Amino acid sequence: YPLIGIALPRTPAYSTKGHLLHQARQWRYEKFAGRIGNSDVKGSLLVDGGGKRPFLRGDLTFQVLNLADLGSPVGMSKQNKGQSSTPDTTDANQASPTTVAAQNKRDVLPDLPFRTERWNSVDADVKIQAQRIQRARALPIENLVTRVRMNNSILTLDPLKFGVAGGTLAGTVTLNGQHDPIQASLNIHARKILLNQLFPTFKLSKSSIGQVNGDFDLTGEGSTVSRMLASSNGKVVLLVNHGEISKLMLETIGLHLWEILQLKVTGDKVVKLNCAVADFNVKKGVLQTRTMLLDTQITTITGSGDIDMSQESIHLDLVPHTKVISPLALRTPIYIRGKFAKPEVSVDKTKLALRSAGAIALGVVNPLLALIPLVDTGPGKNSECGRLIQSAKH
Repeated sequence: YPLIGIALPRTPAYSTKGHLLHQARQWRYEKFAGRIGNSDVKGSLLVDGGGKRPFLRGDLTFQVLNLADLGSPVGMSKQNKGQSSTPDTTDANQASPTTVAAQNKRDVLPDLPFRTERWNSVDADVKIQAQRIQRARALPIENLVTRVRMNNSILTLDPLKFGVAGGTLAGTVTLNGQHDPIQASLNIHARKILLNQLFPTFKLSKSSIGQVNGDFDLTGEGSTVSRMLASSNGKVVLLVNHGEISKLMLETIGLHLWEILQLKVTGDKVVKLNCAVADFNVKKGVLQTRTMLLDTQITTITGSGDIDMSQESIHLDLVPHTKVISPLALRTPIYIRGKFAKPEVSVDKTKLALRSAGAIALGVVNPLLALIPLVDTGPGKNSECGRLIQSAKH
């Protein structure tokens, strides 16, 4: 910062080698290669000091990008991960002991504040791509491509694109640092993500081959990721088409005791997943269900409730509606409650589900009409989800 007048995010220890040139008001660092933490990077950077603010232009390629090395820029504390980090007093995202302690109280969502005091020290246009990403096995992402731009304290990532579980997660993110707190917007589209790759550590994933498509359109405000989400408004829609799912899991949800006993003896089987939809309206950080439906050969499960991002809590009720006759079927609602980090599942054995499959068609299908654009851009009108939604028109 004292040399070029630009506040860059704090990083782990780094080493770099390249060709540094200074001419008039420009600094150029050409054809450099280096290592930041456990990440390998190469590229070129230029800082032009001839304008109202220094302008940073760059093109960076990470041969290997370790996500843990991006802790500070994305609002996550490295201390929270048990990694050491040397404080840098020139860091735009410097964390104090107080903010680190606050982060440790969070269950899941990052709570390390973004500091915008020096965002107006630079305008920027930097292209970044990562060919290989080191991350936890439970986070199946790869092939990052993004363009980071800063203009008068407004930070945008456009485009922002990841490869995720055989599909893509792409869109734009904007953080407006001209306001206190930061005004944020996120518009992300999930396309053709494979369910079995999305949850690689989940035991049932081998039998779940459905394709996930979805839209996330949110606006919020705050100095941290968690506060932005806790104040957010917008919508979240997820749709799964064509898959297979554990029959034992479905029989357990429906509390078909006879079938559960049979499968325990003969071993689990898979059944066809026709369609699954989760459509949420988001207001002040609360995801309220508009439509929640999972339809298979033997059971249709409807859901209701909410997900509160300010409390990091889940409050969902699932009601199974069997399509087959079972000699011992309790058919009680399933309750999912608790914090993001450790939700709990329970049943109400005194409350029977009285809705029939016909009631599902009347009460659930019509709200699906709003999802037609997602089906058209995803699995298509000839899919099971497409047929279910098209039937709502008649």
